[in-house]
Amino acid sequence: MRIAIENPTFLLTDQSRNFNGYNYIFFKKYVDTVYIMDPRKISAYRKVFSSMGKETIRIVYSGRVLNSRTDVLVCFNGQPNRLLHKPPALFKGIKIFHIMDFVFYTKDANTALEKASVDYLMGYCNHGKHNEFFRKMYPSYIDKILPVPFGYGERFKYLKPFEERINKAIAVGSVNPVNDPLCPKGMLDDYIAFYPNVQFSHILRREIVLNREIWADAIDNLLPIFPETKNPHYDPVKILNDYTMFINDEGLMNFPPARTYEGIACGCVMVAANTNVFTELGFEDGVNAILFQPGNYDDMMLKIRYYMMHPLELKFIQNKSLQLAKSFSHESIADKLYNDIRRIYDRKY
Repeated sequence: MRIAIENPTFLLTDQSRNFNGYNYIFFKKYVDTVYIMDPRKISAYRKVFSSMGKETIRIVYSGRVLNSRTDVLVCFNGQPNRLLHKPPALFKGIKIFHIMDFVFYTKDANTALEKASVDYLMGYCNHGKHNEFFRKMYPSYIDKILPVPFGYGERFKYLKPFEERINKAIAVGSVNPVNDPLCPKGMLDDYIAFYPNVQFSHILRREIVLNREIWADAIDNLLPIFPETKNPHYDPVKILNDYTMFINDEGLMNFPPARTYEGIACGCVMVAANTNVFTELGFEDGVNAILFQPGNYDDMMLKIRYYMMHPLELKFIQNKSLQLAKSFSHESIADKLYNDIRRIYDRKY
């Protein structure tokens, strides 16, 4: 099975900050061809290939040559509405495209994917199963999703002994409105229309902001306060090692965010809603995570306060979550993605 990657712009960025770092490992282990649409970038790619010990990688920018040398074309870039990221419709092999944040320009994105005859989409989880908005906007791909968890990079490590940590939950991350003023006009029109009465994409995080004084005994809060939507003023590795628990929010798009994997890799116990997007990953309430009834914040606070008072039970959960974390390293995610693609290829050929 010969795999090519289209326009791997992620290779030209700082890999220490690549929270999708499995794509770099996937490229290094399993790819022998790169398909690019801008020949001016060839020298930049050649330098990267040399630094990776991949000098023999083939660069092609002809669809005809791609057809003769490749069985599977993969693109990790997202936003398929952009012309540069659209796979060539004339490619005869298997085409697999990462949808990333699938709420952007959804009608144009779906049209581009269908016109290019993309076979499968990669997503942060099985969006076709878990998200009603995705099912409405991408009807051709409901049953054609390869779940690719974010995983975690090497910098997310267990550094501070559990007994030395602050015995509370920490809340971190963005709090984005559904109608995000930072997005270009028209980018979120379908998303906004689908959720006309919902103000924030991260409902749980917003609740924590609103209740920050009432819940201060159990939750420390680094969340931004609207109109701010992000707080860049902390080191996530340090923070996740400073606390015994972190609060996770799957948001309206209903997928496990990167913090899911980064948190447990740092030995911080996840507190999240008891939903399929987490349990399908192997999280179990009271075993390797703290899961509360969805939307029931009294249940969430009751459980956080219980485990603050029972540190030995919390330490047991931490040990189990550290074991689970091993399956979500970026290398593990890259290997799983390759095996999933291999199964698709074997079924077709």
